[in-house]
Amino acid sequence: MSSMLPSTEEVGIVKGYSGDIEELAVAERFIKELIKIPDFKNRLKGLLFKDSYEEVLYELDRKVTEMTKSFTNLYDNERFHHIL
Repeated sequence: MSSMLPSTEEVGIVKGYSGDIEELAVAERFIKELIKIPDFKNRLKGLLFKDSYEEVLYELDRKVTEMTKSFTNLYDNERFHHIL
């Protein structure tokens, strides 16, 4: 979704438009409304992060659990200690 954000150039063009808003295409009208929101790009990035946070946290927890089990298995493995 963040790849669909308007570029700086697009924002500049729409900001500079002073004609009738109804003459703009839907996308340009959307940009015109979007740029009224203070710091809209960072706000959208924050919403995207918030939306994916739980999934990322779950995946990270799963990987940490796998690593912990692997390290415990190595620590408890007598043959591994003899090799060292």
